[in-house]
Amino acid sequence: MRSDRPPSPGALVRVFARPVVVRTAALLAVSVAGSSVAAADGSSDAAIGLGLLLLALPVAVAVVWAGVDGVRTGRRARPATPVVRVWIVTAIATGVVQAVQVPVAAALSGGEPTVAVLVDALFGLAPFVAVTVGVPALVTLAVARTVSIPRDEDRSPR
Repeated sequence: MRSDRPPSPGALVRVFARPVVVRTAALLAVSVAGSSVAAADGSSDAAIGLGLLLLALPVAVAVVWAGVDGVRTGRRARPATPVVRVWIVTAIATGVVQAVQVPVAAALSGGEPTVAVLVDALFGLAPFVAVTVGVPALVTLAVARTVSIPRDEDRSPR
């Protein structure tokens, strides 16, 4: 029997926390792996192409993952609102985590992490990353959901 009561805040956290953490961790892992490859390069040249690639990798992962989420929700005829919320929070969390990564990387490379570096990253890098990851993910989610064909319940195997 279904209750008409709204879910508790704890249930909402359980439902949304895991997908957000998994997606954010995956995007961070891709970013850290790319940064590690770039640091191993050791070239003193301006590596604009490498920088663009490092920017594009997490975006590409987010686009593919959001596309899969869009197809799933479209085929199952589920509302898109929960998945949209997950991707919005994931984009914001990814931006914040990437911003916190800047002073950590500075400390690991022998520099001195300061509060000013963290504040600059939080107010400059975090919104940029959130928009750069979130907008393509949400657009892909919407397109994938729109073009996916709902399953016919009568033909689905039981």
